[in-house]
Amino acid sequence: MLNDIKTKNIQLRYPHKSYVGVTSNNSKNKISYTFAADIKNSRYGDSSRWADLTALLEKSRTLLNAIFENNLEKEIVFSGGDSIQGVFNRPEHAYMYGRLLQKLFYPEKIKVGIGIGEVFSYYEDKNSNYSTGQAFINAQSALNRAKSNDIDVQISSYESNVDEINIMLEMISSIRGTQTDYQKELDLMTEILFPFVTFSMYNTSYKLIEIINFKNSLPTFNITSSTDSSDTRIDIFIKNLESDISNYIKPILINKYVNKNLMELIEQANVYGIQSDLALLTQSTKQNISKMFNKAKIEQLRKYDIVIIKRLGDVNNGITDIEPYTK
Repeated sequence: MLNDIKTKNIQLRYPHKSYVGVTSNNSKNKISYTFAADIKNSRYGDSSRWADLTALLEKSRTLLNAIFENNLEKEIVFSGGDSIQGVFNRPEHAYMYGRLLQKLFYPEKIKVGIGIGEVFSYYEDKNSNYSTGQAFINAQSALNRAKSNDIDVQISSYESNVDEINIMLEMISSIRGTQTDYQKELDLMTEILFPFVTFSMYNTSYKLIEIINFKNSLPTFNITSSTDSSDTRIDIFIKNLESDISNYIKPILINKYVNKNLMELIEQANVYGIQSDLALLTQSTKQNISKMFNKAKIEQLRKYDIVIIKRLGDVNNGITDIEPYTK
């Protein structure tokens, strides 16, 4: 019933046409972008910690799927234990999804692998657990490489040159690895106020706040009052933000700058007033926020993220996002 087909360096099993229940993607040479993620060391500790991690992953998966609804070919679902997977229509969206997921999970770590290649779906109306193909194999290879080398994200493809992107991802991971938990909080708060979005993403900041409120209700992540005035607390930030949210959130719409050169694009990574807004919402001082901002290298990391988003857009026909920008 099954005929063998070969791709570069690997042999896949492709269903015979007579097998009515199985179909391939609509386009013969269609390239997809498979996402795979796994919580690092989730099994260590007691069962309540594992339960909280799984609950947070489920909540994050559900709400991030809503944000990226128009960017998913196959929604992100559990693929076993504390692992999730899905299929995106563009590589930069896969990266942006993983980027938000990792920010939400501090102090825990999630490793991400993105695979570029073809996807064959066993039943088009079912989730990615009923699919196979080179993109899935590449995603698992990238995930294994990320885990074995302690890198946040890695990408694998036989068709596209992603070596330079992977080197940048390793550099970003190294910098983020030096951040304290409070600096990671500040990084997440910055993302809530000034999220990177594309034209097809929905309500990013509101969904992130919903996930954070759920996270803070879990015993493993429960936040206690800080006794150090130099530390920011995300619970204080959220409480103050929700009382006047419309005046603070300013999404960075990447589509608007798609035709700009790279240097013009990365200038959009930061917006005037970020540190003042953070100081006000965390009941801190601008001087304290500025000091933490610099130590955490948040401005530099946001610029590097934009470079990667742009480079991944170039992998997909040289366009960062296909929709035109309209205000």
